[in-house]
Amino acid sequence: MAFASIKEINSSARIPNLLNIICAIILLIACFQTIDWFKNTAVIVLVVFQLTAITNGLKNKSFHFQHHIFRLILTAILIFFVFLT
Repeated sequence: MAFASIKEINSSARIPNLLNIICAIILLIACFQTIDWFKNTAVIVLVVFQLTAITNGLKNKSFHFQHHIFRLILTAILIFFVFLT
């Protein structure tokens, strides 16, 4: 997500791309922090990534329903496993 956002930084969706880059940096920093901080940060970042992907898809009229539903389910599963550990 971060690399795609950097590539498209000058597009019309500048704010969501900046948000994705900031979230990716925060997630990278969280990798070197405590496990609890990483868990909470990972959940927030995953949700933000999903929301920006959905809003960008709807805005660009290229919303692939099955793709985003699959990503949403996968994100929910990852969040479940994060809080399971």
